[in-house]
Amino acid sequence: MKLKALAGAITLALGTSSAFAAAIVGDIAFSQLSTTTITPTGGSGTMATATGFSFGNPVPGGYNMQAVASTGTFVAEGVVAGFPFGTLGTQYAFTFSPNTPVNPLWTIDGFSFSATSFTLVSQTNSLVTIRGAGVISHAGYDDSVGQWDFTANNSGSVFSWSSSATVPLPATVGLLGLGLAAVGAVSRRRVAA
Repeated sequence: MKLKALAGAITLALGTSSAFAAAIVGDIAFSQLSTTTITPTGGSGTMATATGFSFGNPVPGGYNMQAVASTGTFVAEGVVAGFPFGTLGTQYAFTFSPNTPVNPLWTIDGFSFSATSFTLVSQTNSLVTIRGAGVISHAGYDDSVGQWDFTANNSGSVFSWSSSATVPLPATVGLLGLGLAAVGAVSRRRVAA
């Protein structure tokens, strides 16, 4: 009887968790396309005073970046990383000061990242580094919290940028494992008694 109750509890727990879509996990990194231009916005229009960035000269389809590295769900959903033929995507203009949410901040092959916050890491005449947080989404997956990093640099009058996003393994998977381990420990203790 006790074994049947345990099997029922495990079936209920697994059945309940399968009603949810999988979380998005992995890393993805981007680089601008050779035709893309980046323009510091706000302030006096220089890297040292920029409060945001805009992107111009996309290729047909509105693309201005490509994937240069990807792991996890990004690979599973067909994002091809590589230079010069990575999957194309779009980075949208944003303002980091004042902190202004952007939806979407970037899109690529069905993935969309909505930025909820920005933190200025460093800013000089030739380099701006920003870190942000947000939510990444893709059809068939749970929306997942992630982190976004952006670096823009100025070499003479040529600007370039790259960005990356990391989506950590959700805590719910760990909690489910911990719960199943506790159920197993309790059942062993009852069987021994």
